[in-house]
Amino acid sequence: MDKIAIIAITKHGAKLGEKLQKSLPGSQFFLSAKFKEEVSIVPNFFEVPIKNLTREIFNQYEALIYVVSLGAVIRTIAPYLKDKHTDPAVIVVDDKANFAISVLSGHVGGANALTEDVAKILGATPVITTASDVGKTIPVDILGRELGWTTELDENITKVSASVVNEELVGIYQDAGEKNWWKRDVPLPKNFKFFSSLEELAKSECKAALIITDKIIGEQYRELLKKSVLYRPKSLAIGMGCDKGVAQEQLDTLLHVTFSDNGLSVRSIKNVSTVDLKNREAGLLSFCQRHGWELVCYTREELVQLKDILPNPSEMVMKYLKIPGVSEPAAMLTAKTDQLVIQKTKGAMATLAVARINFKIMNSLENIWQALPQYQEKGAMKFDLGTTRVTLYMGAMEIPMVAFHPKEKFVLGSDQMEQFSKFLSTLNLELDCVEEVGNYKINRAYDGQYLGRVTKDAIKLHLSRIQEAGWDIFKGITEFFI
Repeated sequence: MDKIAIIAITKHGAKLGEKLQKSLPGSQFFLSAKFKEEVSIVPNFFEVPIKNLTREIFNQYEALIYVVSLGAVIRTIAPYLKDKHTDPAVIVVDDKANFAISVLSGHVGGANALTEDVAKILGATPVITTASDVGKTIPVDILGRELGWTTELDENITKVSASVVNEELVGIYQDAGEKNWWKRDVPLPKNFKFFSSLEELAKSECKAALIITDKIIGEQYRELLKKSVLYRPKSLAIGMGCDKGVAQEQLDTLLHVTFSDNGLSVRSIKNVSTVDLKNREAGLLSFCQRHGWELVCYTREELVQLKDILPNPSEMVMKYLKIPGVSEPAAMLTAKTDQLVIQKTKGAMATLAVARINFKIMNSLENIWQALPQYQEKGAMKFDLGTTRVTLYMGAMEIPMVAFHPKEKFVLGSDQMEQFSKFLSTLNLELDCVEEVGNYKINRAYDGQYLGRVTKDAIKLHLSRIQEAGWDIFKGITEFFI
């Protein structure tokens, strides 16, 4: 969470609030002005009653942590409550930090997870009463949320959740998206059963169902959908080529007609990709902005690498751009696959192709990330990501390293490196050319700390420093080239 308010009104609360603010990035501390002398930091002091402060800040923060009695907090927040989809998370900590209590928006608002964090910081006992968390089962309303999944048939969430926590038989069908969505440290409860087809699920005796798919479900499953929650993973990569001056409305028409004809859900689109020559095309930019999709741009050098596997190469595109196509190779590159769900489809002034994202590679990246702390500095550990070989090994000066060796060598000093440099800047990193040894160093932009380097053969990352930088940095750097 980026916006957290911590509120305290006592001497002991001042110390606890100060400790929380130092440990929770993005938090703001609101302290009763009576206790200015109790803290070494400078929080937001207030002199108005706590109910007045709450009225001012309740809708400005994602979470509110009160070091105040539970009863007082309930009376204070009661006038401002709306629903679990809009209310902030509310956590209460007692004056001696014996307990951290998840009070409001436990799942959707993230109060349960934040309560666990607060309890660890203060050495308190977390108090969480949400049935699915207590029972260590599937939280129906937020399953896959950290993966970007969205839900449909939300009107069924309450009754499906009831079946889950009451340990009734619940069926699961999945044909798209990440498979590693079960994050708890215990096995999936026995009242869940996986099915290999919707037909089998519909015929089963399951009281409820969780359906994870990027496809439109047909009318023949109407009765099944009455007891189901539908999850839309971000599993589809869209490749687009377009003429100069294409209108947003033309792209919308092409998209919706194509997806409707092929039985796919627009809600499962992860992003749109094209050739970098179109990175300022107004209609395409407006199209992506309207839908909230990232526009990924590939160089012609990257797209031409797929020339031998495209089902529908274009002589016209080859003539003018020196590449065999845009929509098909762009979709394939983003999805990290050589298969298309929808081959090139032509519309007014644009083409579209769709590929389903290869999450096996993503899952393998996670496995490698989890293996980094386990490396014992004895010999090498090897992994295979299909087109990329990964090795954990001891580098120069006995420094543990992780190296990614793609089959295609990097062309240093090329457009690919320029694109990589621009991408790194979004991660607060920078690329520094080391001419005397013919490679590039990857450094943190704000302090210049070395994280690794790019040679013509591999990306080589400093093991301990990349772990310190975190998963998002590791994933960003490696996924760019895989």
